[in-house]
Amino acid sequence: MNKYIKLSFSGILLVGLITGCSQRQNAIENNPYKNTQQCYKKVKMPDQYKTTTKKVLVSKARTKRVFVRKAQYGWSSKKVMVRPVTYSYQYIPAQYKTVKKRIMAKPSYYTWKKGQGKVTRIDHATGEVLCRVKIPAVYKMVSRKVLVRAGHKVKKAHPAIYKQQKSRKLISPAQYKIETIPARYITKKQRVKIKSGNTVSKPIACKNMKTPHKAKISKQPHNKNKHFYTKSRKDTKEHLGKLLFNDKSLSRNKTQSCASCHDSKRAFIDSRVNQTSANNRVPGAVSLGQDGRSLGDINTPSAAYKAFNPNFHFDKASKGFKGGLFLDGRVEDLVEQAGQPFINPVEMQNTKENVVAEVKKKYAYTLRSLYGDHIFYDNNKAYLAITDAIAAFERTDVFSPFDSKFDRHLRGTATLTRAEQRGLSLFKNKKKGNCAACHPVPVRYDSKTKSLLTNFTYHNLGTPKNRRVRSMNNKGLKFVDKGVLANPKVNNPKFKGAFRTSGLRNVAVTAPYMHNGVFKDLSTVVYFYNTRDVKGAKNPETGKAWRQAEVDKTKNIDKMGNLKLSNQDVADIVSFLKTLTDKRYEHLIR
Repeated sequence: MNKYIKLSFSGILLVGLITGCSQRQNAIENNPYKNTQQCYKKVKMPDQYKTTTKKVLVSKARTKRVFVRKAQYGWSSKKVMVRPVTYSYQYIPAQYKTVKKRIMAKPSYYTWKKGQGKVTRIDHATGEVLCRVKIPAVYKMVSRKVLVRAGHKVKKAHPAIYKQQKSRKLISPAQYKIETIPARYITKKQRVKIKSGNTVSKPIACKNMKTPHKAKISKQPHNKNKHFYTKSRKDTKEHLGKLLFNDKSLSRNKTQSCASCHDSKRAFIDSRVNQTSANNRVPGAVSLGQDGRSLGDINTPSAAYKAFNPNFHFDKASKGFKGGLFLDGRVEDLVEQAGQPFINPVEMQNTKENVVAEVKKKYAYTLRSLYGDHIFYDNNKAYLAITDAIAAFERTDVFSPFDSKFDRHLRGTATLTRAEQRGLSLFKNKKKGNCAACHPVPVRYDSKTKSLLTNFTYHNLGTPKNRRVRSMNNKGLKFVDKGVLANPKVNNPKFKGAFRTSGLRNVAVTAPYMHNGVFKDLSTVVYFYNTRDVKGAKNPETGKAWRQAEVDKTKNIDKMGNLKLSNQDVADIVSFLKTLTDKRYEHLIR
């Protein structure tokens, strides 16, 4: 009977196996993805992490009372103690332990194997998938130290001190001290979730696609900064430029950034007080380098509104040069200007190679996503991309809000006071002040309401040397700054000592003034334009006559020097200039 039962059971198994194999073969033959050209669709892959080691403090340092020397004895008829035992407190250094820490390495790329009846494959290079797949959450066992019990104090005795007589006697009672025993920890393992599962998309229509070469896979962009992996406004040139603008690690000693000399809270000027300051309230006439010792020779101009400066060129109508950046116009545009401070031997004192290497450490992913995967193959191209990102940030409304009281007046939303109106009239009066000859003022509701109040031309204003600065920056009083004549594109000696006409926006809060920071007050500047060539006129800051110009032969005598303005006129013009201050800096006006 048992024999027949065994034979029947074997027969059933054999039939089931044949049926299963037949169904499996049919499934393989009916697979719609088999022997067809497949295509891919981009999907976001979970981030990958790696484990690094880090030293952490185990316990705080404490002091312990230790024995210094043994008691000394002298021999007489009996053994007596010469000097008592002494103790000292000894510092025990802190203890450290190496622990493991998980950090992001680079985006993960997965390959899904072919299964029965479907194709589930993701391309390494493009991250594209054929079918809908649920990726399970990933877990990892990590170790952490947990407290076993709190530290407690014990009372510990020091040995008593004895002396030798006929019998050994105790000199002083035993001494005790309270010692703290550190808390004890034990290592336990805990399972932590790394990332939740992601769902990838369904199959799509086939297209002729070329798979990238495998060499490109190993050069996928990565960055330790997690926030760069999110698709948001942070993946823009403007945001990258903001990070670079405020990054001190791009200077040689990692002590200075672009923002150090262009403070956003002070209209983007160097607001630091240093040894070249006239007093403790006025910033330095020139800026300190990143080494804390080097001094420049030109007052750091505001970085605000510089995106509207035209390129440096010769203007046939005015028969003079216009535009450019820096007060001597030595660079063409904002991109070229952004790259100069990094390699300047007085400012950030770095090299292009070091700047690119530092940026690659921190912002490689974003730079590659904005400028291409091959951006770091050429240092010059990478450096140009860095300066382009900074220039993009400087073109934003953060630098150029155009929301001063004067702008609001032009749009009809604000009203000037009587003093400000008188100052505006004098500013435009061709017979008396005529400041508008070099600082043109836009008309109400005109399309040019975004004027910077400058014509970008070059003039020698007859500014005297800043003796305080020249005695500190090792140039000496004999040194003469040629201004725009030092520009290789300029060879006409009549431009010696000429500097670009600065825009007047935020002029009331950007002291000190002139190209060398020689004047500390705005009213002094207006008074200088008014009485520079008047006999007996004095500098209100020093109480002495105006000093001779650094380059006296080419100074402008047609539009300034004796404007015949009264003291009240000067005060009114200053009142008008204060209306050119951006709304967020109005509280800085004295």
